[in-house]
Amino acid sequence: MIKILIINCDVSHTEINRLSKGKKPSIRTINKIAAGTDIAKDRLLKIADFLDNDTNDEREELIRKLSTDTLKSLEKADIEFFVNLAKDDQRQMLLKESKKLSDQDLSKIIKIIRTFAEEEDVPPE
Repeated sequence: MIKILIINCDVSHTEINRLSKGKKPSIRTINKIAAGTDIAKDRLLKIADFLDNDTNDEREELIRKLSTDTLKSLEKADIEFFVNLAKDDQRQMLLKESKKLSDQDLSKIIKIIRTFAEEEDVPPE
């Protein structure tokens, strides 16, 4: 299995060592493993606890809409906040406008909105 990760997936020895110690893989590593094996990216995201195993299709679809670069720059709490944000009718307009933003800017916006929501202690739902 380790040879497959190194050769087919271009995963470094350092990353394999991290994973063997129970560390969470990066989105980049998940993408490499999905590309180098027949394991679906969604399955790997679930195994790595980026997606809940009992999530509904709507939630998973929202997460799939985020680019790999955006996912890499967000923490799990940011991703969950984004999912809840997308369910809020009043905030959906903001998300529609975000399609014009770069991945980096979208990531910043999600984090900023989450910070304001936490400061006001107002849940996004």
